[in-house]
Parts: sequence; structure tokens; C-alpha cells
Amino acid sequence: MQTSKHSAIVANSWTVKKLTQLLNQLIHRILEGLFSHVRNWKF
Repeated sequence: MQTSKHSAIVANSWTVKKLTQLLNQLIHRILEGLFSHVRNWKF
């Protein structure tokens, strides 16, 4: 019981890490796109 619970927690934390990584990449890409657009507008 304890080992399966532990492995589930490990898998869950790995999933959270992976999702956080993907989210960070997505946010980074969106920010880069916004910055390039702003640069093109030349305020």
C-alpha cells in the first residue's frame, strides 16, 4: 500500500513538472510573439 501510494505521488509530481514545463514554453512563445508585434508597431 505504502509503495503504490509513493509511486503515485512520484508520478503525480512528474506530471505536474511536465505540465509546468509546457506551460512555461507556451507563455514564453506567446510573450515573444507579443514583443515582436510591439517592435513592428514602433510606438
